[in-house]
Amino acid sequence: MQNKIKSSFAHIHAEESLKRKTRNYVHEKLACQKKYRALRYSVIAAVCLFVIICAGGVMSFMLPTAAISMDINPSLEFKVNMYDLVIDVVGYNDESNILVENLKIKYMNYADAIIAVMEDDMTASYIQDAEFPEITVVSGSDEINDKIAGCISEKTKIPAQNIYCLADNGVIDQAHSEGISFGKYRAFLELKKLVPDITVEDVKNLSMREIRDMVESFSDGGNSSESQHGEGNGHAYGR
Repeated sequence: MQNKIKSSFAHIHAEESLKRKTRNYVHEKLACQKKYRALRYSVIAAVCLFVIICAGGVMSFMLPTAAISMDINPSLEFKVNMYDLVIDVVGYNDESNILVENLKIKYMNYADAIIAVMEDDMTASYIQDAEFPEITVVSGSDEINDKIAGCISEKTKIPAQNIYCLADNGVIDQAHSEGISFGKYRAFLELKKLVPDITVEDVKNLSMREIRDMVESFSDGGNSSESQHGEGNGHAYGR
C-alpha cells in the first residue's frame, strides 16, 4: 500500500512540503479508517454478547427446576425456577382454579405462594378439617428436594411429615395423564399398595384427608400412616 501511494506521488511536481503533508494526510485517513473498523467490530461484538447474556437470563428465568404440588381439597401445582420463584400455576379442580384466578401468586417465592394459598378464606376451611395441606416436591435432585422441603417447613410451619420428596420425575406425567396433581397421585399410589384394586377414578374427587383416612384404615393393625409416608416414589421430608 505504501509503495502504491509513493508511486502515485512520483509524477506530481509540487513543493516537497506539500507532498509530505498530502502523504501524511492520506496515512492518517487510512489509520482512522482502520481504527473505525476495529471500533465498529468491537461494538458489534459487545452488542452480540449483551444479547446472548440477556437471552440466557430470560431462558434461565423461565426454565423450571422443580415442581411443587399442594393438595388439601384444592390441588395446585407450582413450577419453580432456579431463583425460587413460581413461574407457572395449574389447578386440578374447581376450587383450585378459583384460587389460581384470585390469588395472583405467579412470580412469588414458592414458600410465600403456599402461605398465600393457606391464608385464603376458602382454603382455610379445608385446612381446619385436614389440619395441614400435603406438599409434594419433585426436582430430580435430592439436594434441591431437601432444600425446598426445608424452606417450606420453616416458613409455612407445615409439619415435616406432610412434605414429601419424590425422586422420580416420571410420576408427574403419570399423574397428568390421569387428570390429577402429582401430589394426589403419590397419595393414590400409597393407598394402592394397601388396596390393589383401587383406581384413580375412586380417589379423584376425594380430599387428601379422606385419602389419608383410607390409608390409615387399611394399614396393618390400624397403625398411623407414619410408617407409609413417602414409600414407593420418594420419601417424606424429615423422616
